[in-house]
Amino acid sequence: MSMVTYVASHVHGHNRQLADYVRRSAGDDGGKIWLGVNDMVTEGRWVDQTGAGVAYQNWDSDLRSPQPDGGAAQNCAALSGGKWSDENCRDDKPSVCQFNIV
Repeated sequence: MSMVTYVASHVHGHNRQLADYVRRSAGDDGGKIWLGVNDMVTEGRWVDQTGAGVAYQNWDSDLRSPQPDGGAAQNCAALSGGKWSDENCRDDKPSVCQFNIV
């Protein structure tokens, strides 16, 4: 059985809750926020921090250059305005992460 990560729920209410939480936590200054998803190992294969494949993706297709467009130079996914873009992983941005409390 392969592990798959659902970065954001397909349910509109859950997406809205995540967006609201991000705005409250990281600020709503139009900046981008790291999602913890990357394609560092295999270009075009987006995985979470555990290496599990990502089932839900929301790339920004409205840009002049539809995302993801960075090739080997941009391997980390960032969230802005509810859409994803691939960015240079060394850029300084706030992060969104999820963990289980034991």
